[in-house]
Amino acid sequence: MPPSRRMLSPAAAALKIQLLWDLKNGRIQQLLLEPARHSDARSPIAVDQAEAGTLLVYDLGYFDVDRFAARDRHQTRLVSRF
Repeated sequence: MPPSRRMLSPAAAALKIQLLWDLKNGRIQQLLLEPARHSDARSPIAVDQAEAGTLLVYDLGYFDVDRFAARDRHQTRLVSRF
């Protein structure tokens, strides 16, 4: 495939953005660029601790029963697409 067409190919993605956004305050708390093939579930954003009473919204890529149980023990709540 010619280089000009490779850039348009879905397989050409090299990076993805991981974002931790505080909607209540309207601030970005953390922004990471990671390899496109890196697992969302292993992202540092997915494992950082949150304050008690925090509501977290996770996409399906972050689904991990052990992480969710730990969040419950720390009195944080979450919503996941699963």
